[in-house]
Amino acid sequence: MNKIATKLQISRQALYQSHFHNINELLNVLHFYIDQDIKKSIKKIISNNTYNSSEFVVQLSQKIVPMLYEKRLFLYILYCKEADPSWISFIEKQYSSILEPILRQKQIHKNIQISTSMQSKVIIHQFLGIISAWMSTDSPECPESFAPKFEYLLRHSII
Repeated sequence: MNKIATKLQISRQALYQSHFHNINELLNVLHFYIDQDIKKSIKKIISNNTYNSSEFVVQLSQKIVPMLYEKRLFLYILYCKEADPSWISFIEKQYSSILEPILRQKQIHKNIQISTSMQSKVIIHQFLGIISAWMSTDSPECPESFAPKFEYLLRHSII
């Protein structure tokens, strides 16, 4: 809370008294604040893409990585040692409904019989894991130098 209040240039007490009744209200607003433009951009990328996964990853690295970097101070709060467990649930709810229809339509992993729900969760968690590792450092790399690493990590399993 102190970091958020400092970032907003108000006291912690003012943050609670004037705007939010509890930390969960604040975190919920923070989730939507961080995600609103990103979600719009991802939907646009998907609508302009016939699900060419390579092009999709490039678009994510070129458009979404810089947006995440702009919100890095807030993301650091969500990903730091006192991480917000509701952030992952929030992102799953926001993006499962976007990914599952695409995965159902394309049937990318039909031979392995992995449910679209599980596929979308794996994609979301892989994405979050990469972003978490990037954002939880004291000084995240700039988007230009991180983007190729992001693309590589998203396309390849480390194992």
